[in-house]
Amino acid sequence: MTSSSVGEHFSRELRTNLEASYRGGQAVGSVASVTNPGEDMTAQQRAAATQGWEPADCEQPCPCGTRDCGHGEPCADDDCDGHDVHTMRNPTTSTDVTAWQDSLECCQGCGAYSQNVSLPGQPWGTLSADGPIVFDGVVHYELGV
Repeated sequence: MTSSSVGEHFSRELRTNLEASYRGGQAVGSVASVTNPGEDMTAQQRAAATQGWEPADCEQPCPCGTRDCGHGEPCADDDCDGHDVHTMRNPTTSTDVTAWQDSLECCQGCGAYSQNVSLPGQPWGTLSADGPIVFDGVVHYELGV
């Protein structure tokens, strides 16, 4: 299974689990559920929702819930009239639980890139004396969790 198909599998499974547990009536991955997770969501649920969304089609708004994520920005290739689509968000580093990495691809298929973002309100885990503890429902590829 490729890393993208693993991510897609976990995203679908996570969305199903969180939709069943989220009481606010908003779909997981919607702008409201990520940026305004509600007082009834735990830190683990916020982290899982931060990672557990499906990319939007090229002409749709990004479901990640983060303003200025890069989705919809013009492609950096001067010969391309496409725009970037936010395709994935994953935890990065083992020392900063607010560090995430966003993956973006041109909707015309000419390129892809990653950018690091800090999301203080959506940590992917906690730090202990023994190292990072990744929340259940979050996939941290660098740590093998």
